[in-house]
Amino acid sequence: YIDMTFFKPEIKYIPTRDESVRELIKFLNEFLDLNNLKCNKCEYYEKLVYFKTSARIGYEYVFQEIFKNTGFKIHVNDLIYKIYDQMPEIQTCLTKDPYETPIHSCIYENKKRDAAKTDLMSSSLNGKNCRKPYMVNIESNIKYRTDRKPLIPCLICDDNKHELNRPLKVNAVKIMLSAMWFTDTAGVDRILIGYKPPAKEMETMAYKPYRFIYRLCYSFHSSFEEIVDFVNTLKPKKIYSIALPESTTDQTIFK
Repeated sequence: YIDMTFFKPEIKYIPTRDESVRELIKFLNEFLDLNNLKCNKCEYYEKLVYFKTSARIGYEYVFQEIFKNTGFKIHVNDLIYKIYDQMPEIQTCLTKDPYETPIHSCIYENKKRDAAKTDLMSSSLNGKNCRKPYMVNIESNIKYRTDRKPLIPCLICDDNKHELNRPLKVNAVKIMLSAMWFTDTAGVDRILIGYKPPAKEMETMAYKPYRFIYRLCYSFHSSFEEIVDFVNTLKPKKIYSIALPESTTDQTIFK
């Protein structure tokens, strides 16, 4: 059974995770000026990087490499942090404190939904639920909003979207991790590029808090060449394809 998502002869190669993360860390070093940042203890950071991911898990390598190379943890929401309770080698790279690090992957757009799932995961054996994380987050937001600590994108509450009209005192950028957009639009020879969203989306929570938007080519799927090499190595008697590319049939792939 082979994932054929990117089995297209015109897309023979997709950057490896290592290549993508190297490019990402290079950007973090330049944008955050990490050498100077590490020398100064900050109550908060004036430059912030936010990741937009397409799934809740699967980015463990990214988190570990960032932590190893920069020394900064990645801010995640309660649900993501809870998922790694039994994997300390991953959880060590993460934090729930939004002001502890300039690097975020907190998926705040789904805050209410993720909070509900965290509540389910936190339920005790006798069936009594813990206090709702969403309420805890709201109260934490109020605590953090002092004269010393500015409002940052992940603390903009779902119920207070008017806060988008307030100028943020931080320079926040957003990096969207995906591969499909590159294979369909920009080409996979460019790993990290600037991106301009459609004008009608620029005023939404997804984009307005950020000074600049970038896209990083980061794939969960094998490339055409990797699949061909895999089949030639194993020489299976029969192949079952899953997740076919658009406008592609099983017959085309077998041929």
